[in-house]
Amino acid sequence: MFVQAFIYQTKISLYWFWSIISSSDYFSIQSTGGRMLELRRGIMILWGTDHGIFLNSLIVAFNVTIACSVIGVVLAMIMGRYNFPAKRVFQIVLLVPLLATPFVNAYVIGKLFNPRNGLINWLLNDVLRLIPWRLDIDGLFGIAVAQTLAYYPIVYMNTVASLNSIDPSLEEMAENLGAKGFRLFRTVTFPLIVPGLAAGAIMTFIFSLEDLGAPIGFVGARANPLARRVVSYQIYNSFAEALTGGISPRTAALAVLILFVTALSY
Repeated sequence: MFVQAFIYQTKISLYWFWSIISSSDYFSIQSTGGRMLELRRGIMILWGTDHGIFLNSLIVAFNVTIACSVIGVVLAMIMGRYNFPAKRVFQIVLLVPLLATPFVNAYVIGKLFNPRNGLINWLLNDVLRLIPWRLDIDGLFGIAVAQTLAYYPIVYMNTVASLNSIDPSLEEMAENLGAKGFRLFRTVTFPLIVPGLAAGAIMTFIFSLEDLGAPIGFVGARANPLARRVVSYQIYNSFAEALTGGISPRTAALAVLILFVTALSY
């Protein structure tokens, strides 16, 4: 299959790669569609903006990585540095998302945040009245939320492992020299947990980039066309169509580009 990506009119060529890179359907700096923070008829629309299939995947993966890194570091510091009742239970609960796939998260989020009859919107808007409008989480933004809920434990586990391996005497010496609170974290603790954080972040980026479950989940839950505008779904769709024909050389080139970005991440 991959050989097709380098063949054009029976000759070795990079034509298919250039056709992807130069196409606004795959790369577009300016938004070509989608909705983000748009308030319409009492509904706050959070779908994300369309910047082309390939760029959409990179943007989603980058945002998921940042969100998971922040959540993972905060949870690692809480679990690694503080003792409180039922701590062991919380440690187990934090790993539960690993048991559910992004597909399940996406489908559930799509249903819970349905602006018409979603349970979360009913609670926040109708019962508790915490927000003046209903939330419509779908599309690329929804994919990012579903993947964040699924992959933050990866960053958390790697970071807490690095945190537990730190020699306590290093932080004690820093405290004796006057470093406390956030300064201690910024100058001593954080640099020491960077290797674990980086490992978890790289894995999260790769998993997000190649995840197919979340896009399919949102397509199934709400049928939002924006959820189809990611590389993994396009490749899946091409393979599904290939059951009645051949695989497009452009699809093969798209798969090669994803593999290249994945290898580059390492």
